[in-house]
Amino acid sequence: MIKHLSILFSALSILTACEDSPPARVMPKGKKPIIAEKAFPKDKELPIDIPPPPAPYTGPRKLCFEMQLGENTNEMTRMQFILDDNDSIRGSLDYSYADRLPIHGTIEGIKEGTFIELVYSYVDGGVRKKEQLVLKLEDNKLYKKTGAMVEENGFMVLENPLIASLQLFLMKVNCK
Repeated sequence: MIKHLSILFSALSILTACEDSPPARVMPKGKKPIIAEKAFPKDKELPIDIPPPPAPYTGPRKLCFEMQLGENTNEMTRMQFILDDNDSIRGSLDYSYADRLPIHGTIEGIKEGTFIELVYSYVDGGVRKKEQLVLKLEDNKLYKKTGAMVEENGFMVLENPLIASLQLFLMKVNCK
């Protein structure tokens, strides 16, 4: 008899466990379930702000500039650099003079908008020097901020870049 009761009890528990419908939800007294009666109107939906895609990779660009220093055609200033998509700059800046040894140096820096901030490393008279160059690129011309320079840790910088004046420095030319 106990054997029959245990089989009956097992069968009953299996049948109640396999019920298809979940138990009815019991709401607290005075509350009704929230059921959407109709879809939210499309004109009330907020547009999704999708950011624009990044600018296409154009690769590095080579830019060249030069200008004659005076009346003598042998006195020239030449600058050429590679401008990457991330606006970093690497290149060279050379001064050629008629009456003294030329100055050859390297430039490295970054472009932010129309302004370019560079570190110019060169050798002049056998002495290694570094100086800050602040340039503005506008209409195929490079303007240089000029003003009083001071030495900071062996590096020449503009004393007050905010009041430094802009002077025409170089003109853009086709690279050779």
